Amino acid sequence: LLSDSRPLPHHISFFQRMLANDKVELQAILLSAQKKFGAAYAMQRLVLRALSHADRELGRGAITREDHAQVEAIASDMSEKIVSQVELEKSQAAELDALEHRSDEDAGQREPSLDPLLPPVRKLRVMTFSLGDRRGREALKVLMAGRDQIEIVSQSAAPTPAIARQCVDELVDLVVISATATVSRELLEAACRTLRRCGYHGWIAVGWWRVRVLAEPIRRSLKDSGADYVTYRMKAMNRMINYAENAHEKNDKPVATVVAIEATSIAIDAV
Repeated sequence: LLSDSRPLPHHISFFQRMLANDKVELQAILLSAQKKFGAAYAMQRLVLRALSHADRELGRGAITREDHAQVEAIASDMSEKIVSQVELEKSQAAELDALEHRSDEDAGQREPSLDPLLPPVRKLRVMTFSLGDRRGREALKVLMAGRDQIEIVSQSAAPTPAIARQCVDELVDLVVISATATVSRELLEAACRTLRRCGYHGWIAVGWWRVRVLAEPIRRSLKDSGADYVTYRMKAMNRMINYAENAHEKNDKPVATVVAIEATSIAIDAV
C-alpha cells in the first residue's frame, strides 16, 4: 500500500496464481469478478488474458512448457467454474421465481395460464464454430451458459461446405464464430464466405477475442466477407446474443434485430 509502484494488472496476478497452482485464491478472484462484472468479463479479462500472457512468457523463455501446460489446464478448469456458477445462479433464480409464483397463487393473484394446447414457442436456433485452439470453445461455453431460450443445433471447429449447408437445412437463426488472437483474419473471412456461398442467409456474429481494439478496416473487411456483427469483446457479444434472444421471444424473427444492433454496435464495444 505504501509503494510508489502501480499494482499489477488483474490478469497478471491471476496468471501468477495459476503458476502457483493456488486454486482456492483463483476461484475467489474469479467469483468476485463474475459477481461484479459478469461471466463474459471474467472469462476474457482474467482467463483469456492470463493465457495470452502465458504465451508471451513461454515465447521469451520466462516459463517452461510444463508451466505453460499447467496454466492451460487450470484455465480450462476455471472456465468450467464460470459456467457452473452461471448455471447455479440460473437455477437459484428459477427456484425464487417458482416460490414467488406459488405465493401469488396462494394469495389468489395467479395470472391466467397459457393454453396447454398451444404449440411450444420455437427456441432461437444457434450454430457455433470455434476456430483455432480450445480457448475459443471455452469462450463459447461461457457465452451460451444458462440460456434456456437457445437451442444449440451444432458445435463445430469450422464451417465446411457440408456444415454450412446444414445451417440452411436446419433453419439456423444465428451463427456465432469464436476465435482467439492466434487466428488470422483470413481464416475468419474464409469461414464467413463459406457460409454465404452455401446459401446461408441468417445472421453471422464473429467474436475475435483480442486484447486490442479491432480497427475499422478489419471490421469492414470481415463484414464484406459476410459477417453481420464483429466484436473483440465477449461482453459485447453477450449483449448481442441477449438482443437476439429477446427479439426472437417477442417476434420469432431474430434477423429483424440486425438493423438495431448494427446501429448500436460501436456503442456496445465502447462500453
